[in-house]
Amino acid sequence: MRTKTRAQAASLEKRIRHFYSLLNEGRFADCYRMIDPTVRDKSFSVTLHQYQTSLRTFLHHYGQVRVRGISLDLHLGEPSELYEGRDFAAGQTV
Repeated sequence: MRTKTRAQAASLEKRIRHFYSLLNEGRFADCYRMIDPTVRDKSFSVTLHQYQTSLRTFLHHYGQVRVRGISLDLHLGEPSELYEGRDFAAGQTV
């Protein structure tokens, strides 16, 4: 993995860990703001109220999340109609 790619993967992993930290703190509006604005601002996207309700229900049912590991597969410079030609990543959080 190139240095730039490693740095991008590390940055994304940091954002993922930050998301779960916000989730565990009950800061659902901050979690919502972490959704890609290009996706979040579409008319068919989830609303802030729906998202907060869903996260609150999740935490109530499962409790706090402890991240044990993250694996990522970055797709840089691979145009895809699904992602409107933007870079994207696929990954797994355990």
